[in-house]
Amino acid sequence: MSQPQPFDAASFAVADAAQGLAGGGLQFTVVENYDGKLLTKSFWVSADGKSIEVGDAARNSWSARVIRAGLDADPAREFASLRDKIRTLEAKQAVITAPMPGTAPTRQLVFKEQWAALPPDQRDLAGDGPVYRGAGCFTYLPDQPALLELDVDTKDWPDAIQEKHRQAGGLLQAILPAIDQQFASAGFYARPSSSAGVKNKTTGAMLPSGAKHLFFVAENGADIPRYCTVLFSGWC
Repeated sequence: MSQPQPFDAASFAVADAAQGLAGGGLQFTVVENYDGKLLTKSFWVSADGKSIEVGDAARNSWSARVIRAGLDADPAREFASLRDKIRTLEAKQAVITAPMPGTAPTRQLVFKEQWAALPPDQRDLAGDGPVYRGAGCFTYLPDQPALLELDVDTKDWPDAIQEKHRQAGGLLQAILPAIDQQFASAGFYARPSSSAGVKNKTTGAMLPSGAKHLFFVAENGADIPRYCTVLFSGWC
């Protein structure tokens, strides 16, 4: 088992201020492996040098933390603010759309079984002690806005489904509004998946595009789990 690196809140505060993740508006969380280990997918050239291999997105390491992040308090700047903050993320960082519990600017992130073994006073979500990456620590708050993320990967759809998608007029333009009319006027931020555009410079082979992350703002974050269940029922 790897030995965790020291949790140095003072040095983290300097780094976080420089990155500019904090904000007075809608709150979310950034998870970071502060030992530098990847939190994104990894890519490498196959043994024969002809194709691109893709590794699954990594999980948090034994030296991980969460960072309190927030959007601009001006609603007109929400999506521009989200874009700017996501663009600062490094390969060792990833987004949790739920807000971080408590008020501390950063907290150590441990595995669930480690957290469960801690004394009750160290598992106080309102404090500044460790948390784990799960619903027991990260929840959407009632009547508070929150990010709703849809992970859409059209490149893996069967050809017949992709053709129906094209005939319908597109996901954002026709399909989602047909399920819920709110999508017809909802603002959003779209970002390609980390695999989009990855290219083997030697052969010219490129991973297919079509995977993207769509971020919307839900007025009542606590309703996101129920809403997504209903949404996907209508989608499928």
